Amino acid sequence: MGPGEGSGSDAGEEIGGGSGGVAAPVAAEDAGAVVSAPGDLGRRIGYVLKRAQASLHSRMDARLRPLGLTVPQYVCLQNLRLRPGQTSAELARAGFVTAQSMHSVVTGLQTRGLVTRPASAPSGRGLPIELTDEGEGLLGEADGQVREIERSMLDALGAPGAEQLLDGLGALARVLDDDG
Repeated sequence: MGPGEGSGSDAGEEIGGGSGGVAAPVAAEDAGAVVSAPGDLGRRIGYVLKRAQASLHSRMDARLRPLGLTVPQYVCLQNLRLRPGQTSAELARAGFVTAQSMHSVVTGLQTRGLVTRPASAPSGRGLPIELTDEGEGLLGEADGQVREIERSMLDALGAPGAEQLLDGLGALARVLDDDG
């Protein structure tokens, strides 16, 4: 079948054949055809990204709930592991939530003994937040659960498809960040 023939539901030819293949990249001149289907939300990039994000959030929530964590709490702990000493405002930016929401997240984690922060700022106004040993241990369990979810997502694409997806999503984020 040539370009433009068939049902129009494919973004490109499949790599790897069969139903488990990955759609080949769409040439720039063909990209408009992919987003021009106003009646088919399943072919709109924003809708598909949001649907995937909502499904991921739901799966993470189901796996983290038995550990007593929410997704925002997990993200907060993960960011503290990567960059100890962040303030609540920095964690809010890194976790894509409001400062007020992160304040609640941090307060809950602190009450449970998973993070600590000093009573007063050593310099400036921000209070540096640190993981406790208990927080590090729980994060290890939680991260194992989240990595299983991520692995199942990427396994569905195969190694080349996973790399292509990660590169493509990074490119989309850069374009959107640059467009302001």
